Amino acid sequence: MDEKRMNGEAEEWAESLAALQALSAEINAGLMALSRNDLEQFEARVAAQQKICESLRGSRLWDRANLRALAADLKKAVTAVPPQPRRTLPLG
Repeated sequence: MDEKRMNGEAEEWAESLAALQALSAEINAGLMALSRNDLEQFEARVAAQQKICESLRGSRLWDRANLRALAADLKKAVTAVPPQPRRTLPLG
Protein backbone atom coordinates (compact mmCIF):
# COMPACT_ATOMS: atom_id res chain seq x y z
CA MET A 1 0.00 0.00 0.00
CA ASP A 2 1.50 3.35 -0.97
CA GLU A 3 2.03 6.18 1.50
CA LYS A 4 -0.52 8.51 -0.12
CA ARG A 5 -3.27 5.90 0.14
CA MET A 6 -2.31 5.09 3.74
CA ASN A 7 -2.44 8.79 4.64
CA GLY A 8 -5.84 9.09 2.97
CA GLU A 9 -7.19 6.12 4.89
CA ALA A 10 -5.73 7.41 8.15
CA GLU A 11 -7.47 10.72 7.54
CA GLU A 12 -10.76 8.94 6.81
CA TRP A 13 -10.45 6.92 10.01
CA ALA A 14 -9.70 10.10 11.97
CA GLU A 15 -12.82 11.74 10.51
CA SER A 16 -14.89 8.67 11.35
CA LEU A 17 -13.55 8.64 14.89
CA ALA A 18 -14.48 12.31 15.26
CA ALA A 19 -17.97 11.53 13.95
CA LEU A 20 -18.32 8.65 16.42
CA GLN A 21 -17.25 10.95 19.25
CA ALA A 22 -19.80 13.54 18.11
CA LEU A 23 -22.45 10.80 17.95
CA SER A 24 -21.62 9.78 21.50
CA ALA A 25 -21.94 13.39 22.66
CA GLU A 26 -25.30 13.73 20.88
CA ILE A 27 -26.58 10.54 22.49
CA ASN A 28 -25.52 11.84 25.89
CA ALA A 29 -27.16 15.20 25.22
CA GLY A 30 -30.32 13.42 24.10
CA LEU A 31 -30.44 11.38 27.29
CA MET A 32 -29.95 14.53 29.35
CA ALA A 33 -32.78 16.26 27.47
CA LEU A 34 -34.97 13.23 28.02
CA SER A 35 -34.20 13.21 31.75
CA ARG A 36 -35.22 16.91 31.88
CA ASN A 37 -38.37 16.06 29.92
CA ASP A 38 -37.29 18.57 27.24
CA LEU A 39 -38.95 17.11 24.16
CA GLU A 40 -37.81 19.87 21.81
CA GLN A 41 -34.15 19.43 22.75
CA PHE A 42 -34.50 15.62 22.64
CA GLU A 43 -35.87 15.77 19.09
CA ALA A 44 -33.04 18.08 18.05
CA ARG A 45 -30.45 15.66 19.47
CA VAL A 46 -32.07 12.69 17.70
CA ALA A 47 -32.02 14.62 14.42
CA ALA A 48 -28.33 15.36 14.92
CA GLN A 49 -27.70 11.67 15.65
CA GLN A 50 -29.47 10.68 12.44
CA LYS A 51 -27.39 13.14 10.42
CA ILE A 52 -24.14 11.76 11.87
CA CYS A 53 -25.25 8.17 11.24
CA GLU A 54 -26.08 9.01 7.62
CA SER A 55 -22.62 10.51 7.11
CA LEU A 56 -20.99 7.43 8.63
CA ARG A 57 -23.14 5.13 6.52
CA GLY A 58 -21.96 6.97 3.41
CA SER A 59 -18.29 6.41 4.28
CA ARG A 60 -16.59 3.60 2.40
CA LEU A 61 -14.75 2.69 5.61
CA TRP A 62 -17.92 1.22 7.06
CA ASP A 63 -18.56 -0.96 4.04
CA ARG A 64 -19.07 -4.57 5.13
CA ALA A 65 -16.36 -5.89 2.78
CA ASN A 66 -13.88 -3.28 4.04
CA LEU A 67 -14.58 -4.18 7.66
CA ARG A 68 -14.17 -7.89 6.93
CA ALA A 69 -10.86 -7.21 5.17
CA LEU A 70 -9.71 -5.10 8.11
CA ALA A 71 -10.66 -7.87 10.56
CA ALA A 72 -8.76 -10.41 8.47
CA ASP A 73 -5.69 -8.16 8.36
CA LEU A 74 -5.84 -7.67 12.12
CA LYS A 75 -6.07 -11.43 12.69
CA LYS A 76 -3.03 -11.95 10.45
CA ALA A 77 -1.11 -9.29 12.34
CA VAL A 78 -1.95 -10.86 15.70
CA THR A 79 -0.92 -14.34 14.58
CA ALA A 80 2.30 -13.00 13.05
CA VAL A 81 3.50 -11.68 16.42
CA PRO A 82 5.28 -14.44 18.36
CA PRO A 83 3.90 -14.97 21.85
CA GLN A 84 5.94 -13.40 24.60
CA PRO A 85 7.04 -15.64 27.46
CA ARG A 86 5.04 -15.07 30.60
CA ARG A 87 6.94 -13.49 33.41
CA THR A 88 6.08 -14.31 36.94
CA LEU A 89 6.49 -11.96 39.81
CA PRO A 90 8.66 -13.10 42.70
CA LEU A 91 6.68 -13.98 45.78
CA GLY A 92 7.31 -12.24 48.95
